[in-house]
Amino acid sequence: TKDVDESAIVNVLTDKDAPILNRVIGGTYPPGSTFKIISSLAALDSGKIKEDTIFYDNGVIYLGTFKFSNWYFNQYGKVEGAVDLKKAIQRSNDIYFYEVGRLVGEKAIGSWARKLKLGETLGIDLPGEVSALVPDDEWKRATFGEEWYPGDTLHLAIGQGFMLTTPLQILGITSFVAQGGTLYKPQLVLKTVYGNSITSEFKPKLLLSNLVSKDRLNSIKEGLELVPKVGGTAWPFFTFPIPTAGKTGTAEYGDPRNRTHAWYTAFASVDDPKIVMTVLIEGGGEGSSVAAPIVKEAFRWYFSEDKNKLIKDVYTQATDSGRTLGE
Repeated sequence: TKDVDESAIVNVLTDKDAPILNRVIGGTYPPGSTFKIISSLAALDSGKIKEDTIFYDNGVIYLGTFKFSNWYFNQYGKVEGAVDLKKAIQRSNDIYFYEVGRLVGEKAIGSWARKLKLGETLGIDLPGEVSALVPDDEWKRATFGEEWYPGDTLHLAIGQGFMLTTPLQILGITSFVAQGGTLYKPQLVLKTVYGNSITSEFKPKLLLSNLVSKDRLNSIKEGLELVPKVGGTAWPFFTFPIPTAGKTGTAEYGDPRNRTHAWYTAFASVDDPKIVMTVLIEGGGEGSSVAAPIVKEAFRWYFSEDKNKLIKDVYTQATDSGRTLGE
């Protein structure tokens, strides 16, 4: 119609920030250290690594002349020493997972990623969901004309390199752990109603279960429980009164300003999970400092007995500090 501002529509559609992209299901991002949940599953399933297998973090490992270092060493010049699986998850130790990559290999890691529905759509009842990417040798040869190198496997093991996921997929693997090894199809619509009659009712659809033993899954879950405790990487949760479990992620994506995507994925409570949440802040910085506080406030609201009062408190704090809630 004559009232439509076509130039405004064009501006929205061509905006480099893609404001109408549903990033939860249509955005693809390197998962960073949230992917270490997958690498942990591959490690235990391989039989080459047990939960008490120790690798020593001296800050750096080498593949030939190529150096691969741990984030803790890069930022603070410190090393972790002896690291087992639970500590590796708690501290998000890159050296441990580089060693996992060397021992287990890209095929096993990629296989577990695909088992948990990475690299495909989950079938949510929304348009625009994408499959993202689980890379392998065949894909790399077809895309770049190069073979898969050992260094690519090390990058894959920590969720970097060519690996891409959607936030919904990371929510899925977190839910898989929270629910004791089952994953359901995500859905928004539970029923449709016409007048006083229910015209359609949608039952939960199981996508997968019984992929991993309870013992192995509990080892990973216990590592995730340590992440938001003192000594873990999710420091905003150290004083949180409800026991939670989660995984931070700080993902490099080739930004010329060296910005990183900030991830935090978590569930609560530990003993009786009621909520799973994944937050991604594009180019936001560190997952621990940027994404984890958002999850904390959401959990605080969810478990609050007086949610309306809590919303008012958050609004008051924001306006008193001179900020608006949109900043």
